[in-house]
Amino acid sequence: MGGERSGAAHARAGGQRPLSDEQRAQIIALAQQEFPVRQIAAEVGSSTGSVSTVCRLAGVVLDRRQTQAATRARQVDAAARRAELAEELLALSRDELARLRRPHTEYWGVGGSTPTVLSRTMPEPPPRARRDLIGGAVALLDRYMRLIEADRGRSDYSDVDRWLAGMTGGEQ
Repeated sequence: MGGERSGAAHARAGGQRPLSDEQRAQIIALAQQEFPVRQIAAEVGSSTGSVSTVCRLAGVVLDRRQTQAATRARQVDAAARRAELAEELLALSRDELARLRRPHTEYWGVGGSTPTVLSRTMPEPPPRARRDLIGGAVALLDRYMRLIEADRGRSDYSDVDRWLAGMTGGEQ
């Protein structure tokens, strides 16, 4: 039993059967027509990895322009969401700091046979509450700065790529 496998044990990962010669031919034909990898996979009934492997082995170069454009669009959308979130965090930190200059009410629950809630309003927060408000504002500002730095560290190297391609005689 050492090296033998049953048909069930030899099943491929993901439960897919090996591709037929017809499916391989269809993958190659669609790839040569510059169909997107996902569309080819859906058409043939295979995985995108199988499409890539068949094309690589057949020497067919897949058109990655649509994938690259979609990736760029997702990156731009993510950057926009980060910018919106950063602005919201900045506004929240301003709100926390503004609470330092507003009247502050503290509440206490007093138990016993008839529980009551007592409160006291002060012209500004006491030191403990001030510390908590400042700490909250600092935490929000820290998250704001991390979001800003995440996009500041990215840069578009497309100009450099074009320059290098021109210097080396390559295409971009």
